[in-house]
Amino acid sequence: MARHSVSSSLPTAIIALVLILGAVGAGVIVSFSSEEPRTVSALQTPGLGAINVTVVDNVGRYVVDATVRLNGTTVGVTGADGTYLIHDLAPNETDLPYKLSAAKSNYWDSLPQDGTVVENQTTYVTLTIQGSTILGTVTSPTGYISGATVSIISLGYSASVSPVNGSYRLDGLPGGTHSVTASAQGYVPQTLDVFVPIADSSLANFVLVTQNGSISGCTYHSQLGTPLNATNVSVQIGLVTVTIQSDPSGNYNITNVPEGKYIVTASREGFLAASVTDVEVTRGNRTLGVDLYLQEKPTRLYGVVRSGQVLKVGANISIAGTDISTLSGSDGNYEIRNLTAGVYVVVATIQGYETQSVTGVEILPGGETQLNFNMTGLPGARLRGTVKDTRTNAPIVNVLVTVIDLSPQPRSVYTDINGEFEFAALPADNYTLRFEKTGYRPLEISDVEAVDGSIEIIEFQMTPLRETFEGFIEGLDMAHSMMLLALALALIIFVVALALRIRTFISPSTTPAVYDQSEEENADEELGEEELGDGDSVTEDSESGSKNKKVRKLK
Repeated sequence: MARHSVSSSLPTAIIALVLILGAVGAGVIVSFSSEEPRTVSALQTPGLGAINVTVVDNVGRYVVDATVRLNGTTVGVTGADGTYLIHDLAPNETDLPYKLSAAKSNYWDSLPQDGTVVENQTTYVTLTIQGSTILGTVTSPTGYISGATVSIISLGYSASVSPVNGSYRLDGLPGGTHSVTASAQGYVPQTLDVFVPIADSSLANFVLVTQNGSISGCTYHSQLGTPLNATNVSVQIGLVTVTIQSDPSGNYNITNVPEGKYIVTASREGFLAASVTDVEVTRGNRTLGVDLYLQEKPTRLYGVVRSGQVLKVGANISIAGTDISTLSGSDGNYEIRNLTAGVYVVVATIQGYETQSVTGVEILPGGETQLNFNMTGLPGARLRGTVKDTRTNAPIVNVLVTVIDLSPQPRSVYTDINGEFEFAALPADNYTLRFEKTGYRPLEISDVEAVDGSIEIIEFQMTPLRETFEGFIEGLDMAHSMMLLALALALIIFVVALALRIRTFISPSTTPAVYDQSEEENADEELGEEELGDGDSVTEDSESGSKNKKVRKLK
């Protein structure tokens, strides 16, 4: 009986076990189909728990690909629903809580939050990361706009504009630059690129213009009469400037222009801007034939000509195939202006050096192109020197230096701004150099040797002419003015003396007498002796030696 009792209870035990397992299975199925999307009853190791983390921005939007950290260590990133499940966590009901945080690029990290794990259960935690804000107003030139919206298409975010004050606000944005578009029915949309710092705010105001008439025409090159593509054509509508570009044929069409009169302006790099005034637009109509002719700005080709360290003065720079040319100055610089835009061959020549030709030199409309030349001397000896002032030892610019005994004819160069000069491709020999410059004494130096391969720099010195004071006679200094005055006075005296002498010979009676005191005294003595009578005497002062005359007066 005992045996029968045992055997009959075995099926009963098996049935009971099956019922228990079925009940457990039913519990699992119910758990996964409950309101909470995730549970650990089927996935979790018995005796452990889990934390389901949801990351949102400060507006409450789920954040995808946010980094989730547990106790400062990254454990994963959120999925498309903004959640991440951390499982197999030991219960910490009596221990320190778990520290949870979230972060994402261009957002401010969430504040740390405690998470408690319960055995065989899931704890739900929401973490908020802080985004940025773009705010401002949307208006028209005449006032506020009803029904306007502001959106960031790349993020899928948008905000309605208040019809009362035109304000809007976009929160929870990642930091960085966003293309923000304001739009409204019957208005031209406007897009602005707005930069906003992380967890900060930026202001962006929009002014929308109504969609009404249109302006169309063509842009042309004024000199050539050919259409100009990619030309910016703009019109000022209220406080807003609407700008479009002309197409490859030079045509443009500005739409949604409110009724009124406008100034249409065309601009293009390398050209002067052109405008047409009093362009009238009517509602719902096209204003045609508003053509604009742009004048090309002056162009400039410039550069420096040198040979090694020596600046070349008087190098000829020419445009092949034209009669356009110029010479380099004392600083080695040259400049050619007002070349028509195009591609050219530029040629540099100077006596004693190899000719250089540069092809493919592009001159853009209104552009400046720099082209430098480094000239190479022809075979032969070189003669290089520096000319300085004997008084100041400063280099002298624009001194004419001539090899006067060079066959078949002399060769001349000018010194540069450093006082340097160079002759290339000379036969090795001794030469005589002549130096000339206004304000300096001419200088000739003989037996100056030119040697093949020589790099010697010979120093020459010129003496300035002595400074003089300007005289009172135009063109003469003071010394020569005084000399000329003295000569004139001497000539006048000579002429007067000669005239008097001639007058003496011609008419002695009219000649002025010359007073002689001794003759007058002798005449007086003779007259006194004749007039003395009886009783008249002449006495002599023994002390003075002079005679005292007593003259009888005739009655």
